[in-house]
Amino acid sequence: MLLSFITPENKGRYFMMLGHSWYYYLVLHLFIFCRTECGKYAAYCSRALERAVLNGPRACKPSRMEVLSILLKNPHHHSLPHALPVHFANDTYQVVGFDGSSTIAEFLHDLSQELGCRAVDQSGFTIFSDDPLDKDMYHALHLEDKVCDVISKWETALREKGSGKFENKRVIRFVYQNRLFWRKNVVGEVDRERLLFTYQISKQIVQGKFPLSKELAFELTALMAQVNSIT
Repeated sequence: MLLSFITPENKGRYFMMLGHSWYYYLVLHLFIFCRTECGKYAAYCSRALERAVLNGPRACKPSRMEVLSILLKNPHHHSLPHALPVHFANDTYQVVGFDGSSTIAEFLHDLSQELGCRAVDQSGFTIFSDDPLDKDMYHALHLEDKVCDVISKWETALREKGSGKFENKRVIRFVYQNRLFWRKNVVGEVDRERLLFTYQISKQIVQGKFPLSKELAFELTALMAQVNSIT
């Protein structure tokens, strides 16, 4: 179980881990075929080691949420031991799984496939996270960052700049929304992208972020009422 929480936090430790990865692999495979709790954790740790070698080092220590997920959920029962809901502008959500080495790019790819949406460079939709201190602010996440590192940084900021302690009732919030709109990408746009973008613009209009005349506001209100009645 201890190996489940070991993550190289810098390149020096990462290359040290690479040098010993074959040794770790052999040790784990001594137990991997055992039908015991220890054998199941060995199988999980073996997969985690392969993923860490493939995707490179972590930047942060494991978050409280990550550790509790490992302790409470028996990670060897799932191919992806962690999961978070991703919220949409139409007040729905989709739960997406990930592991300790998953990048935002991988997380976004899995989500896009489940939704039937195009890749970020075609659709403009990407993952945002809420700000731990300002509830009205959201940050577009870098695709190369690890999902668990993002969660760890969020928890650290909440603890160090907020109340000074862990807040059990607050967790990071992921949002899937459009970051950049290009007219050329309208070709090939799927219905789900069009629907989510419509709700996103509607919310921005309500918040006063999208200037328009009173007549156009009435027209768009009527159109959104029709959309809501259909969906």
